[in-house]
Amino acid sequence: TAPDIAGANAANPAAMIRSLALLLEHALDRPDLAAAVAAAVDDALVTDPTPDIGGNATTVELGDAVLASLEHRLATQEEPWATTPS
Repeated sequence: TAPDIAGANAANPAAMIRSLALLLEHALDRPDLAAAVAAAVDDALVTDPTPDIGGNATTVELGDAVLASLEHRLATQEEPWATTPS
């Protein structure tokens, strides 16, 4: 928790988004999507870091950067994410 920044749009959501990658990999057996989400977080932390790691991106801006990276990654793949694992 971080009550000092609650409602300030200043939290770094990377850990929460990485927990989605863990869910995809371990609970839903989708390591391909998990890897894409984790890589998108890495990309976003480089391009749009939040104040806690020396940048000035807001929570929303980092989330948007993750989404943009993920969309790009999935659009340029041969769609292994679109199939159900056997």
